[in-house]
Amino acid sequence: RLPDAVAGEVTLVATQCELQAAAERFAEVLHRLDVDAADGAAVDRTATSLGNGHCLGLDVEWRPGLEKRGGMQKHRRSGQVNRMEPCSTLQAAVDDFVVVFDLLSLAGEETTTA
Repeated sequence: RLPDAVAGEVTLVATQCELQAAAERFAEVLHRLDVDAADGAAVDRTATSLGNGHCLGLDVEWRPGLEKRGGMQKHRRSGQVNRMEPCSTLQAAVDDFVVVFDLLSLAGEETTTA
């Protein structure tokens, strides 16, 4: 279980409304770093700002292509290489908060990929 102070800064994004709120939080971070997202040099300035004591973390998750086995070799790569699993979550963290995007929920029912 996460400490309350940390848990209070973790946001799950599964709806368009939550996505908009997350976009606003990230826009605040860019503003604090004095980065205009529409500016072509924004990536260079963001990298410089992050190098000055700020951090950004990214992680993605999807169902692994593994088969369960017995014995010492518990798992092995599946032979079904043609079956591609969609990315299910994207986690983005900055100094102040963490946002977990539920990409499968955000994709909607009518799309074939996340």
